[in-house]
Amino acid sequence: MQYIRFLKTPRFVYTNGKRSGTVLALVTITSDLGESFLFQDVALTVKLLDSKSWTSLPLSVTRYSWKAGMRALKIELDLVIKQTEMFHRTVVLSVSSEKTTADDLSQSGAASSLVLSAYSSPFGLSGGLEAEGYVERRLTIGREKALLIWEETRESIARHIWDGGLALTAYLAQNIPTSESDIKGKNLDVLDKILGLPESLEVLELGSGCGIVGLALASLYENCHVTLTDLPLAEDIIVKNLEYSGLQGNIDFKPLDWDQNIPENLTAKPIGLIRTLIDTSARRALQEVPRCGYFAGA
Repeated sequence: MQYIRFLKTPRFVYTNGKRSGTVLALVTITSDLGESFLFQDVALTVKLLDSKSWTSLPLSVTRYSWKAGMRALKIELDLVIKQTEMFHRTVVLSVSSEKTTADDLSQSGAASSLVLSAYSSPFGLSGGLEAEGYVERRLTIGREKALLIWEETRESIARHIWDGGLALTAYLAQNIPTSESDIKGKNLDVLDKILGLPESLEVLELGSGCGIVGLALASLYENCHVTLTDLPLAEDIIVKNLEYSGLQGNIDFKPLDWDQNIPENLTAKPIGLIRTLIDTSARRALQEVPRCGYFAGA
């Protein structure tokens, strides 16, 4: 999987006496941890969108080509200011692959597709100010069901989406069991059996990062309550995604350092499912949590 990222978030600068302007940004396409760049030619579509309406026509559209061997691509999107009210409008810059997008995780093979689209934070057309240092992923996880996830543009891998989390989210979106017969023969039998239980389910996620897997579970399974946990350094991005999701009733976050004693509020009741990074440092934490099922994922 490859990810479009903003090296420099978008900003709008005026030209021609404030009758027109240009949106400037710098993007790259890398692996999840940013250690390698996409070494393949890809056609990209760049759009300037109204931040308050996904369905309205783009204010501007330009096509770019990412070439194998590139490390960065400069975006310059021209915009004519036709009406005074545009000065007060907030917009979003989207960058997506034309033929190799991986945004629909409900489709088979989505997680092995090539490029994940990027949407900037909203920014104004009053000129000069850059968009905040976040990138939004707009993912489809079911019929008319979207999962909106923010991650940071900076270097902290704790605040980024990883391939493993994206792959597990895709699996969940494509394999919702509706009967016991649906469970048999699946690739992840233990996980499918637990999720197929009719009673309510408590899920504890260790190492939640941006929270993509836990948010997908809470969105797809009405009988599921999810507790996201991670180090305090990930709290800001997780809380941002929780507030953005509107799922606060059946999902929450608690800071957790695996090297410290596990808080009583995480060990007081049995946990139906634990999802964690594959990390030997999690073993002691797992031993302290009563559970009936355990699933490890990257």
